[in-house]
Amino acid sequence: MSKFYYSILFVMFFSLTGTSQNTWDLIYADMQTSCATSSCHSNSAASSLDLEGNGATAQQDVYNNLVGTVPANSFAAGIGYKRVYPGDPYRSSLFRKVCDDLDDFVQLDIAEGGVMPPAGGLDAKQKELIRQWILFGAPETGMVIDTAIISDYYNGNGVDGVPNPIAAPDEEDGYQIKLGPFFMEPLDEVEYFLKYKIENPDTIEIHQVDVDLGQLYSHHFITYRFRNQGESGQPAGIPNNYNEGLRLDNAHNDVTFVTASQESSTIDLPAGTGFRWLPQTVLDLNSHYINYDQNKILKAENYINIYAQESGTAVQLMETDLYVNPSIVIPATNQDIQFTDNIVGSGIDKAYYWMITSHTHQLGQDFDVYLADPQGNADNQIFDAEYLDGDPNGVFIGYDYQHPPVRYWEYPFLEVQKNIGLVQVATYNNNTGQIVFWGDTSDDEMMITMAMYIEDTTGLGNFENTNINLHSNQSSFELFPNPANDFIVVSASLSPPYNITLSNVLGEIVLRQNIQSNLEIIETRTLNTGVYFYTISSNKHNQSGKLIIK
Repeated sequence: MSKFYYSILFVMFFSLTGTSQNTWDLIYADMQTSCATSSCHSNSAASSLDLEGNGATAQQDVYNNLVGTVPANSFAAGIGYKRVYPGDPYRSSLFRKVCDDLDDFVQLDIAEGGVMPPAGGLDAKQKELIRQWILFGAPETGMVIDTAIISDYYNGNGVDGVPNPIAAPDEEDGYQIKLGPFFMEPLDEVEYFLKYKIENPDTIEIHQVDVDLGQLYSHHFITYRFRNQGESGQPAGIPNNYNEGLRLDNAHNDVTFVTASQESSTIDLPAGTGFRWLPQTVLDLNSHYINYDQNKILKAENYINIYAQESGTAVQLMETDLYVNPSIVIPATNQDIQFTDNIVGSGIDKAYYWMITSHTHQLGQDFDVYLADPQGNADNQIFDAEYLDGDPNGVFIGYDYQHPPVRYWEYPFLEVQKNIGLVQVATYNNNTGQIVFWGDTSDDEMMITMAMYIEDTTGLGNFENTNINLHSNQSSFELFPNPANDFIVVSASLSPPYNITLSNVLGEIVLRQNIQSNLEIIETRTLNTGVYFYTISSNKHNQSGKLIIK
């Protein structure tokens, strides 16, 4: 029997009630007591692993033969799997073999061999602990998760952040990345980062990115790319100064921005453009979740679909910038206060903007972006977050900091003099009773403009369908204002009828209404101040989100 299968066997019967201080100790100790005399060891001469040995040396040998090593299975080895791939259970042969029916994301290829153990023997809690250990980097020391949280979730006291994940692309079109799951206590908030190695042997071009954040709990998902990769035509580097697996520390000084989403969305780049990822690209995936439930464990995860096109298809590369003003200090005056920040580009004089959107946290009241005049003053307004699609000349919908609009421009896009720049203006109202500063949590604040642009339009006129559908990423329903006071307005692009349901954080339904028009005003004056969750549904589409009553 191979070393790999012996390594699998030792996790087959481990107990979740162990008292070990380290997850790895817990796994190894249960292997020693539960599997050492198994009939599966009848071929022990075929393995150099001393599974029945004692002491730290034997334990370390088993660990070293699992973590980061190439599997004996030629199929798994050929597509880059490891026996244990730190940070990625889905490219870990160990988890793939024991996963079985825990997660539909894992589809074991027949060439990988059979499920282990053949006759079952692991329950969902035990399989989940293996996944969590790998997801947090497969450390030799430390407890990666409180096993009581796993038990609580699988005993029925849990809620899923993404109950119905998006389908993966067809194999010839792209692939799907899954981040998570990680588990959160009631009313918890966490922001994780995960270094993800694409392991692409050749340059690839990306023309579309789909992100599934679920319906209610995800605050944002951001894709970064490590900056030291191929900037001078060299192969991408592997950043070793950040741990494998889910981590809390960001890598902002070493990454460049790719995409960001505050709700499930599709970023479909204009024809003739694309992101270009050089060989061995390494991404940094950033997931920020808030568990609004007061009682249940949240299973938090994200799904990312990456669609590739033939390398060389793009005649112009799409660039992405974050314009950040971290110097905001918001006094607790309970009055509107504005911050103005000039954005002046470097490197090029001119760019052609395809997309602009904004980001604040819950104290945000409005967000505007202007073209600057030669003196750096706000001149022509190009974005207003209080208006549908971010168009200042469009339909007023009110400010929703959690679902900011995204403005797109058709080819030849919006010409911007980068050496003159933009002006971003954000409005806040602080009623918390204390000064609020820039920070990562929802109790802090942010002021960010995100833009996608190309540096030249040459060649794009030769592509058919370069003009984009400006509403392709917009929702079938709009609910505004949000936050709301006495009423909300529901606007639908689909034909009625449809239904709206409002629930409080306890899951109790506080409003249910059938709607027979494309524009409906609903009174909310009887609702208490707080956070509510809405679901709008028709026979063709369901949409959910969060509503704040203030």
